[in-house]
Amino acid sequence: MIKAIFSWVLSYRIGQLRYLVVKTYLEAASHFYKTAKFVFGIVFFISLFINGIVLTTFGIVMITPISMEARGLIVLSMGVLTIVLSIVGYFFLNSERMWIKLLRVDAVVKEISGERGRRSPF
Repeated sequence: MIKAIFSWVLSYRIGQLRYLVVKTYLEAASHFYKTAKFVFGIVFFISLFINGIVLTTFGIVMITPISMEARGLIVLSMGVLTIVLSIVGYFFLNSERMWIKLLRVDAVVKEISGERGRRSPF
């Protein structure tokens, strides 16, 4: 009986230690991903937005001559689409629900450490 209790306490402590190590690692990874997604979101938004402005301006300039109207409309629509996609992409990258679903830090920690199905014998 004492050996069983000691064995359970030891396995429980090892499980807690694994849980702590994995949780610390995943929290650090989560913090890194939050920072990385914020920086990437800013860069993504700025680059696509500037690209959209350039394409839109180029399209407006190309619409002016009658003979190039079709080409200008295509470039103009590409510019507007790029601006819209950059704004949608920026909000998608910064939506917390999407990143919580992707990371699932707590669920992964519980799964790895075995906390999910563990019950106390006392």
